[in-house]
Amino acid sequence: MATKKKCRACGHQLSLHAQFVESVQAPNGYAAPASGAPAPTDSASGTGHHNASRPGFLSRTYRRIHTFYTHPDAATRRKRRFGTAIGLVVFGVIGSIGNFADGELGAGFAGLAMAVGGVIWALREMAATKRTRDAEVIDRAQQQHHSSDPNRQLYGEYQPPNLNSDEDETR
Repeated sequence: MATKKKCRACGHQLSLHAQFVESVQAPNGYAAPASGAPAPTDSASGTGHHNASRPGFLSRTYRRIHTFYTHPDAATRRKRRFGTAIGLVVFGVIGSIGNFADGELGAGFAGLAMAVGGVIWALREMAATKRTRDAEVIDRAQQQHHSSDPNRQLYGEYQPPNLNSDEDETR
């Protein structure tokens, strides 16, 4: 029931709207026009559809895909691309096996090419993830090495303090 269209004036489902129109009145500022005239159409689109001003299916789908793959967090973007590459491999392998079994060689090779492309994409994503992790480790080591705080330095002549306070007094 959550996916049913609702009235913009009062919020009831359109299929149930006739039952509630007398019992619930919409606020005056939000009241729907009561005229029997059809809704204006967008003459530029030529479709005559009442939602012609809304973006089409392809542009909405492109926007969703673009939002999915351009997440602000780089690790999330990598995980999503890697998951898509694995999905492409699985889809290509299943499709190629089914098409080869049916004797469709062209479609079988197309599925095999998709699987190989997905494997290459997944390997590239794994290599990019490894390069990013290696760069983070190198940066952290450089920061520790060049730090002026003796508690952060791990290289050079620094000796950690003794944990036994009796030994410190004898020195």
